[in-house]
Amino acid sequence: MIEPIPVRNNLVLDGEAVYDPNGNYRIENQQNWEKDLTKMGKRLPTVGEYIITFNQLMNEQNIPALNKILEEIYFNMLCAGKINFSKSNFPEVDNRHELPTNYLDNLVKDPTWRKSLEEELFHYDAQQALDIMQRASGRKPYLWLPNIRERRERPKKAIWLSFNEDRFNIVCVSGLTGIQYGAARGIEASITN
Repeated sequence: MIEPIPVRNNLVLDGEAVYDPNGNYRIENQQNWEKDLTKMGKRLPTVGEYIITFNQLMNEQNIPALNKILEEIYFNMLCAGKINFSKSNFPEVDNRHELPTNYLDNLVKDPTWRKSLEEELFHYDAQQALDIMQRASGRKPYLWLPNIRERRERPKKAIWLSFNEDRFNIVCVSGLTGIQYGAARGIEASITN
């Protein structure tokens, strides 16, 4: 078992994703994770908190803890909260494949995209966030957003972290109770004596 990871501002990230009674990773949708973690006095970590954790673990050379997170993303996807597109400043796209390119290194060149990424998703400098994600995973960060119709019909979307062969995906297209399921870690305030 990997020890919980101090993140920042007295927050502690679980050392590994939640397991089911059979010793396998528990798989749920975003809404169920949110409910269950709240009962445990925790919440879902944000994309920004994962970025901070990646950077911290690389700086500390805590490779076992970093590899455990990457393994969970690779095999199960990890839930990283939710986003409400009715309150979002992300530019609207008619088709999610019509972005200039979904690779984030191209999107951050546009000031509107960069600002939205920093304020609504990363809560971190966008270019630094991309560099950290790529160094940690060896994959280029890639963004999946809903199209205009999906944003208007169901504006609240789960955020999932996943990998393809060459991409570190940030997936924001399924509803909170939608068809996407994955693992989760909790984050909570640390208790100091």
